[in-house]
Amino acid sequence: MLLHNKKQALFLIATNKDNEAIGYGILFWRSRFPKHCKLNIPEISDLNVITEYQRNGVATKIIQYAEHEAQTRRLSALGICVEQSLNYWPAKQLYYKLGYINNGYFTFPGGLPVLVLKKTVKNKNMTGV
Repeated sequence: MLLHNKKQALFLIATNKDNEAIGYGILFWRSRFPKHCKLNIPEISDLNVITEYQRNGVATKIIQYAEHEAQTRRLSALGICVEQSLNYWPAKQLYYKLGYINNGYFTFPGGLPVLVLKKTVKNKNMTGV
């Protein structure tokens, strides 16, 4: 996993054994979803995997790495948005499988409706969580 850390976001790039990029995601420390922004819940965004590498755990690894980064910053939750269309059904099912739950709906400027999901991440420094 390659990282490019910026103050506002962490760019996560998954690579194959030849060090070629095969997937990526962006972890925004400040969510675009107002409810998450107010609660200081970061957001995974623009998660994409090259077609030939899909269904091989690449997206799962990117998400798990984002969760780890949230844990190291002692954040209690992580959000992700998914477009409301049949094209994104597999992604939505993956997010549910990884423990994300519905947390509302949002329409981005330009009219793109999305389902907003959230997951509580267990902080390694918290007891009883």
